Amino acid sequence: MPGWESWMGKLTGSGANDADDVVDELAARILSSAPDPSATPVVIEALRRGRSDLSCRTAALALAYAAGDTDLDAPDALDQAFSSKRNHAFLGPALLSSLGMLSLRNDYAKAVTLRLLLRLTLDDPRPLLVAGAKVAGLLLDRENKPELRRLLVTLGTSHDPAVRAEGLYQFALSRFTDALLA
Repeated sequence: MPGWESWMGKLTGSGANDADDVVDELAARILSSAPDPSATPVVIEALRRGRSDLSCRTAALALAYAAGDTDLDAPDALDQAFSSKRNHAFLGPALLSSLGMLSLRNDYAKAVTLRLLLRLTLDDPRPLLVAGAKVAGLLLDRENKPELRRLLVTLGTSHDPAVRAEGLYQFALSRFTDALLA
């Protein structure tokens, strides 16, 4: 879709008070049309400029939606945003989920997501661990990865009931898939 340069201009020209409005409007436009990989650079900039939690989350979703199958910049931008917001109760899980959605069709994003998932420990915040279990289950649905199964078993041993429940649920779904395929 032509006109992404004008959106870049709107983003860079926006002040601190109206940056979120521009980010939200851009994300709404991207999410309401067919995925367009040419929008990736402007959405990466929107992800960087989003100030509110909801605008950052919306930009991350738009980036995961618009990025191409071989894009390297989008996974890096999501990884960088995740690294800076990892312990944030809302944005950490949202960014990990966006990266997980992109990893369903982008091999580089899958590698980045696997690296992030395998670094999770039971000391991480509850929302991040629950989101990590969901993303691990999503990836296991596409490809059997023993290291993701081990992660789910580890999460299933958590003292936190929400983390334990999600880890065991996702592990049970993977076992159920095994039974159906057998």
